[in-house]
Amino acid sequence: MECDQLKTAFLQNLSHEICTPLHTIIGFSALLNNDDLTKQDIKEFTVSIKESGNLLIEIVHHVLGISKIQTGQVRLIPKPILIKSIFPDLLDLFNPIANSKILG
Repeated sequence: MECDQLKTAFLQNLSHEICTPLHTIIGFSALLNNDDLTKQDIKEFTVSIKESGNLLIEIVHHVLGISKIQTGQVRLIPKPILIKSIFPDLLDLFNPIANSKILG
């Protein structure tokens, strides 16, 4: 029972993680049809589309990685890390998403 709940929670989270970049891609792609756009607008929109596409590819790779771990195709080797070292990468990853939601 708990295993089913964990799978459901994982799938809900995965759905959210996939939908976020897809909404950005679809939204900015639709905005590109606006005749009043400046070259700067177009550049910003295409950068957002590209970043979201790259994020989506990363998510798919992570899911495939989890699948490989579960099927025993990959062996994990635990090692200590400094948590502080992860935060700059997380900010780089999520700031564009947060800014697009604020501006979007």
